[in-house]
Order: sequence, then structure tokens, then C-alpha cells
Amino acid sequence: MTNLWYELVEDGNRFKHEIVERLKNYKHGTGHKADCKCPGDYKLKGFRRCPRKTVMPGGDKEEFRIRMVECSDCGQKFSLLPSFIPREKHFSIDIIGSVLRSIVLFGQSLNGAFESFEMCGRRLKSRQTLLNWLRWAGTFHPATLLERCGAQCQGYFQEDEGFEKEPGLRTYTVVMADPKTQLIWHMDYVDHVDEKNLCTSFEDFLQRINFNVKGITKDKWKPSTNALKSVFYKVWIGFCHLHYLRKLNKALASYQTETKCPWKQVNELYRKIKKILETATHAGV
Repeated sequence: MTNLWYELVEDGNRFKHEIVERLKNYKHGTGHKADCKCPGDYKLKGFRRCPRKTVMPGGDKEEFRIRMVECSDCGQKFSLLPSFIPREKHFSIDIIGSVLRSIVLFGQSLNGAFESFEMCGRRLKSRQTLLNWLRWAGTFHPATLLERCGAQCQGYFQEDEGFEKEPGLRTYTVVMADPKTQLIWHMDYVDHVDEKNLCTSFEDFLQRINFNVKGITKDKWKPSTNALKSVFYKVWIGFCHLHYLRKLNKALASYQTETKCPWKQVNELYRKIKKILETATHAGV
């Protein structure tokens, strides 16, 4: 495949006939100026100043000359890449595709994919590269997909952040789900769950929905509470009963240890408090 590209890109007449003249069949508006009518007519405009340096299967880094074309209507210039070179990536599409298939289709862990990547003759700088590839491949946000398929939401969510439970992986997942339908409307990877990063994540979610976020149930993690209040106007925030009951269990265990009271009494107290929470929840609904 690479040999064919070398031959094609060096032959201007052949490149114009086989590639440029066929672009009119794919009228893509990306990159054109806003007022461009995009008739599909382009002119060859030489090569990119710097060749693309891409890691190919086997681990060797190869250089590829990249031709430029210019739209005859708006004058915008474009680079035309071969199918095996993804834009803004240092590795060939075959390498990236192989890694993503092992993770998405066959359930390989991120750590496993990171360590086995050396088999291609190179080593990734960090596991974040794998997460970036996953995000790049999944171009549609969950909220975009749900709205396209007609899903409805009343504006109430359960929000939580979870640390990726793999040794040496410092990445958190932020999730917002509809507790009634169990649909996930927002999922994002962040390097740190501080207020600034969470604000950026929630603002991205806000830009993708056409309804108001009315209420959010969560734990008492202060940075996420501040971020939610900052992004969503007059949002109601409630303390998650599940998190509360977990803390209650620990508190009652400590209480039993200190007072030496019977476990039967402790369990009865737990059931009464749980019933109060359930009654309050049903009354609110």
C-alpha cells in the first residue's frame, strides 16, 4: 500500500486524474470558508512543507510526501492524506485499529494493551494515548446519540466519578445517568477530579443537550458539587442515599464497638433510618 502511495503522489498528472478530479463526488464542507458553494473543483498546489512522519506496522517510522489542493471557489487549501495515515496521529491506522479492537471487541485491559504495544516495535509515552484514541474513535457524545434516537430526559441525574482501577493508571471517569431510565447521558475521561476539570467536562455536556438540568443526586465530594453549581443554573443537588447508607453502616459499626450494644439494636436502627429515606423519596416523587 505504501509503495502505491509513493508512486501516486510523485506523479502529478496521475494524482490529479485519480484523486483530485474525483473529489467532486464527495462534497465535504469541513474546512471550507462559510460562504463557499463548494462545486468540487480543486487545483493542485504542491506539497506540504514537511512530510508526515508516521510509525508503521513493524515499528519503523516512514516519511510520506503530502500533496496540497486549493478549492476553486473559496481558495481554501487542503492536504490530502492516504487512508493509512490518520490526521493528527503519530501511528498508522492499522496500528491504532489493532489496539482499539483488542480493547473494545476482546476486552483487553488498558494496561495489557499498553504493555503489549511494544510488540509493534515502539512504546507509548503513557496510557493517556490509549484513552485519546478511544475518544477519537468514538466521535459521538452519549447525549448526541440519545437525542438523535429520540430519548427523553426529565432533567434529573445521578452523577459520580470513578477512579480507573488499573495499577499505574491515573485517570477518572465522570458519568451522569438518568436514574429512571438508566441511560448514560454523559461520560468523560479526566486526568484529575478537581473543580476546574469537572467544570470543563460538565460544560461540554451542557452544550450537547436541549433541556434544563433540574436536579442531581451525588456524593458529598466538594469539588464536583462546586462544579455542578457553577455550570448548571439553579440546579438542585441531593445527597445520594446509597452513599449515605454506606457511611451509615460504618458509623453504626463504630457505635456498636464503642457502646457494646447488641447487633440486633444496631440493625433495627439501620432499618428505621433506611425506611425514613425511602418514605421521603416516595413522598418527593
